[in-house]
Amino acid sequence: MESPYRWTWAFLLAASLLVFPGYVIYSRIMGQALGARGRRWFPVLLTVSSFFVIQAFLLCVYPCLGKLAGAGLKDYFVLTPATLLRNGWWTAVNMALSIAVFYVRKADDEKDAL
Repeated sequence: MESPYRWTWAFLLAASLLVFPGYVIYSRIMGQALGARGRRWFPVLLTVSSFFVIQAFLLCVYPCLGKLAGAGLKDYFVLTPATLLRNGWWTAVNMALSIAVFYVRKADDEKDAL
């Protein structure tokens, strides 16, 4: 008997790949904004707005994936408070990791320039 959850990772990978360019753009802009002196409100505004844009995109993608998913997976993609909390948590973690990758790449580029 086939498990209804065997395609879970494929759907999650598809959602992650769709939102990945947003994290790359965020890290490029945010890394430069954190390095600039002066406007302290811009990084905060950028982080909050990027968070909500990514969440809105995921809220559009999840119902589409829920329609493609089998009966067992539809519950995973239903928009419940637990789903919103999970998406918010992972978005915050991925945003922090994208900034960390930006600074690692920047340090590596500076080291290569020496």
